[in-house]
Amino acid sequence: MRLKRDSQGNYSYEYVADNEAIDDAQANLAQAQNDLYNFDKERYQSNLDDMLSAWRDFQSDYKDILEDTSLTEQERIERLALLREQYGEYINDKTAENLVVRNNLTESAFADLAALYNTDVENYN
Repeated sequence: MRLKRDSQGNYSYEYVADNEAIDDAQANLAQAQNDLYNFDKERYQSNLDDMLSAWRDFQSDYKDILEDTSLTEQERIERLALLREQYGEYINDKTAENLVVRNNLTESAFADLAALYNTDVENYN
C-alpha cells in the first residue's frame, strides 16, 4: 500500500503490486506443474515397463512348465493355473494403478495447458 495525494490535497491509499514477486511466484508454479507432469509421465512409463516385464516373465515361466517333463499332466495343470492366478493378480493390480497414473498424467497436462493459455491471454491483453 502506498499513500498518495491527489491534486486537491486529498490523501488515499493505493495498492501497488510487487511485480517481481508475482513473476517469481508464477515461475515457481509453472516449474512445479512441469515437475508434476514429468513425475507422472515417468511413473506411467515405469508402470508400463513393469507390466511388460511381468508379461514376459509369465510367458517364460509358462513355457518352462510346459516343457518340464518331470511333471505329471495333473501337476502341470495345477502349476499353470497357479501361475495364471498369480500373474493375473499382479497384472490386474498394475492395470488398476495404471488408470490412476494415467488420470494424474492427464490432469497434469491439463494444468500445464491451462497455464499456457492463461499466459497467452495475458500477453494478448
